[in-house]
Amino acid sequence: MGKKSDLMPLFESRPETASLLAAAYNPELLADLLREDDCYNIITGLFTQHAAPDDAANLTDALSIHSDLICQS
Repeated sequence: MGKKSDLMPLFESRPETASLLAAAYNPELLADLLREDDCYNIITGLFTQHAAPDDAANLTDALSIHSDLICQS
């Protein structure tokens, strides 16, 4: 994560995301999704349920395309 200095503001505001981002196949994309305050609790809850690396990667891909539908309340 040392080469990912653009993620530092997210770590500062949401330090609990560090391990999730460290394990992510695409941490930049996931960080963009986690910056969505309106959807943060839904997204982190989904990652809790789908924590295996392949599942998390698929979830990141799905959220990058359909986050507006997934995050509807």
